[in-house]
Amino acid sequence: MQFNQLVFDQIIAEGEHCFKQKLTDAQIDQVQLFIQEFIKWNAVHNLSAVNNFETLMRAHYLDSMSVVPSVGNYLKDLDRLAPIKVADLGSGGGFPSIVLAILLPEINFYAIESIKKKTAFLQTIKIRLKLENYFVVDKRIEAFAKENPNIFDATISRAFTELNNFLDYSNSLIKGESLVFAMKSQRVDEELKRVIGDWRLIKNIELNIPKLDAYRCLLVMTSMRK
Repeated sequence: MQFNQLVFDQIIAEGEHCFKQKLTDAQIDQVQLFIQEFIKWNAVHNLSAVNNFETLMRAHYLDSMSVVPSVGNYLKDLDRLAPIKVADLGSGGGFPSIVLAILLPEINFYAIESIKKKTAFLQTIKIRLKLENYFVVDKRIEAFAKENPNIFDATISRAFTELNNFLDYSNSLIKGESLVFAMKSQRVDEELKRVIGDWRLIKNIELNIPKLDAYRCLLVMTSMRK
C-alpha cells in the first residue's frame, strides 16, 4: 500500500465538508504523518488487513472522524472542572483514538492496548506527532482498571468486542454518571436487548461515511450508577 497525496487531500476535504470539522494546517500535517507511519508499520507488523490506500482513508480515518462532532459535544456537556479523560479500549492501530486526540486537543485520550507491537506503534505516533493529550497504556484492561479504578469520564471502542463486554470493562473504568461511546459496524437492536446492568441508551446515531458502502453507527450510553 502506497501513500497517495491526491487521494489524501481529497478525503481530508470530504471529511471537513461532511462532518463540518475544519482542520488546521497543523492538524492536517499530523493526520498525514499518522497515516504515513501507519502504512510503514502495517507492512511489517500487520496492524490492519486493509491493503488499499483509499479504503484505509475511508474505512478507518473517515470512520474515526465521523464521531468527532458527537463525541466532542457530549463530552462538553459533562461540564467537568478538570480535563476530561477518555479511555479507548482495544486501541489497535490508533483508530479512533489518534484521530480523536488530533481533532479534540482539549480532551485527554488514553489508549489501552495489551498487544506489544501495537502499543509500540502508538507510542511512536505520540512522540512523532507531539500529542501531549495522548497516553498509551501497555496493559490488559482488567489489570489497569484494578490499579486505577473509575478514573475516566468516558470510554470509547471501535470493533473491539460485543456491547455487553465493552460495558463490563467500562464499568470498572468510568466514574458514576459518565459516558460510553460504542462504534458499531452492524445494527445493534439485538445487542441492546441483551444489555445487563444499570445502563441507559442516550442515542443511537447512524453515521454516513462518504463513499463507504457499509453500515456504521455510534451508541451513546450512560451509566446510572451513582
